[in-house]
Amino acid sequence: MINSKLLFRNATINDISHIMAIEHASFSDVICEERKVFIERITTFPDGFRVMEYDGDIIGYICSELWETVDVVTKELFTLGHSIKEQHNSYGREVYISSMGLSPAYRSLGLGKTMFDEFIKHITTKLTNIESIILVVSEKWAKARRIYTRNGFREIDVLKRFFCYSYDSPYYEDGIVMRKHLM
Repeated sequence: MINSKLLFRNATINDISHIMAIEHASFSDVICEERKVFIERITTFPDGFRVMEYDGDIIGYICSELWETVDVVTKELFTLGHSIKEQHNSYGREVYISSMGLSPAYRSLGLGKTMFDEFIKHITTKLTNIESIILVVSEKWAKARRIYTRNGFREIDVLKRFFCYSYDSPYYEDGIVMRKHLM
């Protein structure tokens, strides 16, 4: 992998088919976001929705919202498919990373960490008033949790039975809420 062929940029509506392909390759259909959700995120907070390209192909994405700092964590704040407009505040001081996906062909190469690091650098440079970053990760996603922990995120809460898999015979995983304070 040649890092000079990596490019990070804000997502556009024209990227949506690539983003959706990565989303469906990354997550169970039960927890995949819908196309309209991503379009709303791109148009509402363009600086918070980044794609990673390798040699001209989109291979990953990360999207976020800008919130007032959350004092009390509830499942409802993190509901799958929620409208970004419900919580997003242009003057907020907390970034909520709502989704991140990497094309399967590019996994286990350190690119998830690279994309995450670039996003943190980008968002904290662009928005200098940010005090914290928050996210939810499945208890079972060990690689993602390692990336976040190594970036200074700490577990602050557990959302019981947050992630549901399979429509026919559902099973659940807890969601781990993690936060990093910047100030």
